[in-house]
Amino acid sequence: MSLSRRSLYFCLLMILCISCKSKKLAQDLRTEQNTQSSAIKILKEHNIEYQWFCAKAKLKYSDPYDSESGTAYIRIKKDSTIWMTLKKYSVEGFRLSMNRDSIVVLNRLEKTYSVSYWDDLSSRYDTDLNFDRLQNWLVGNVALPKDSSELEMSLDSTGYLFEFTDGDMMYKYIVPLFLNTISDYTIIDNQGKKINLYFDDCRKEDDFCYFREYSIPLRNDENIFLRLEISELEIDIPKKTPFGIPSRYKRT
Repeated sequence: MSLSRRSLYFCLLMILCISCKSKKLAQDLRTEQNTQSSAIKILKEHNIEYQWFCAKAKLKYSDPYDSESGTAYIRIKKDSTIWMTLKKYSVEGFRLSMNRDSIVVLNRLEKTYSVSYWDDLSSRYDTDLNFDRLQNWLVGNVALPKDSSELEMSLDSTGYLFEFTDGDMMYKYIVPLFLNTISDYTIIDNQGKKINLYFDDCRKEDDFCYFREYSIPLRNDENIFLRLEISELEIDIPKKTPFGIPSRYKRT
């Protein structure tokens, strides 16, 4: 695959989903079995309040044509800016800046930049995408109903499965019987496409899962796979989000 096409896939991946927060998975075993009410409480208490969210992670990525690895840096100022960079061997390859209107991507490798708009991306990739949704996905705040009675629940030998539908999107969550966390999260769009997320390396001291794997559908039954190993996390510590387009860069 050409570098420009690989860049497009990779930037789409970063836009769709790079991070999702969960709570206390492998390292917080419970001595009592969850009940329906305790599982619902885990869902309700999952989301976090923040003004700044910043993370650093090792990234491994593959699509039907290529694979990539590097270090990703993510900085979010709530309801204002999403800023990201990807480095490999300490060299920056991409930088992204997003607001409620647009997404600007710098390709440091090819000395180019692109400007996209949320509606155009949603149409091009046949997905319902906007700033608010991406912001929540990156932080890890999940979509939940205002009234827990809207949740559909089933129980099997491993845990509680909850489902919630909001417009054209369905959200599914698994709360294991003996873990105080959401372990798996699935997002299904109106065409049946599923984004699947798996979490591990969850630590009690900050209620955060540092290991994540994702499977993200493309067109023609193709998929993107992503693994993130987060090494640094900061909440509510303001950061700079420098972004400028060098005059020698060409727009693509």
